[in-house]
Amino acid sequence: MITTDILYRGEDKTEIFILKDCSNNLIVFEDLVDCEAIVVVNKVVQQKYSKEEKEGYLTLLPVEDEENKCKLILTSAMTSEFPKGLMEIMFTMSLVDADYPVLGRKETVEMALYIVE
Repeated sequence: MITTDILYRGEDKTEIFILKDCSNNLIVFEDLVDCEAIVVVNKVVQQKYSKEEKEGYLTLLPVEDEENKCKLILTSAMTSEFPKGLMEIMFTMSLVDADYPVLGRKETVEMALYIVE
């Protein structure tokens, strides 16, 4: 069951993701080809994050002393511009394996839901 928390507009929010593959094995952030998080409110993209530097994306950050986690930061300036409604954060990782040795395969591994007030 996915629970929803409340995010108040103008509030700072740090979202931390635990990095696991579909078999529930922990993955080291630095070993990922890439990972992305998309923040959507009422089905409209508000922010995009990536481990790799990309135009139009903010940076996903490693969590200090936690190699199997990464985080995104929503600042109060960002959240104050969000409309009220349902916020979804979808986190996708690109993993290299035998079937996808160069670019990696994408797995959506985590989702967070918030009500923006």
